[in-house]
Amino acid sequence: MTAITEKEHTFGILFQTRSIMNEVVRFILNRSPEKDSLYALKNNPTFQSLCEISDNASVISKSIDSLLLGPKSMQDAKDEYTRLFVGPHALPAPLWESVYLGREHLLFNEQTLQVRKCYQQYGLYINNENNEPEDHIVLELEFMSYLTQEIFESDDDADTKKLIEDHTYFLNEHLGRWAPTFCEKLIHSTKSPLFQGAAFLLSEYIELEHQVANFLCEVMTQTATGESFE
Repeated sequence: MTAITEKEHTFGILFQTRSIMNEVVRFILNRSPEKDSLYALKNNPTFQSLCEISDNASVISKSIDSLLLGPKSMQDAKDEYTRLFVGPHALPAPLWESVYLGREHLLFNEQTLQVRKCYQQYGLYINNENNEPEDHIVLELEFMSYLTQEIFESDDDADTKKLIEDHTYFLNEHLGRWAPTFCEKLIHSTKSPLFQGAAFLLSEYIELEHQVANFLCEVMTQTATGESFE
């Protein structure tokens, strides 16, 4: 295997790892757990591969095993999802950026508008049938996944540079600024291994995204100055 092929292979594995981490977190946070969908995730070969390299994914896998044992365990998980993310009481771990970074800590404020602009520059608009603010964590993760896919598939230097810059900006100014606090709140607000596992996996994902962003920015800088990169 040549050096270039090895680098492409490594980058491909890294892309797949980041993508499945993102997808799993979105899956858990997006809606109340259902038996059939949890079973499908548990038996997904890509998720099983992630469990081999991520202890946090393994925690999620083991928690799914427990939930699938009986209806009471599943109902308890549904009730916990409602308590954490739906209400009616004060939410221990809100799912929206504006609650964490906004001056008044309310929904639909300046953070929501900023995130909306990030989506719109790529022609992305949210189908808001449920009137969900654009700064919901699942939507922000979906946008990160979109940028990652676009970077991976781009074969134009100028487009790739713009995508990397936008990925780094969105990570540093939006998702990466508030997701760690969200994870901390979630970890301390529940005893559910499923939701704690999601928080730890999200933390792992955010850290990996920062490492990748720094690496890609370094590559861009060296490319622009004509330096070789080994």
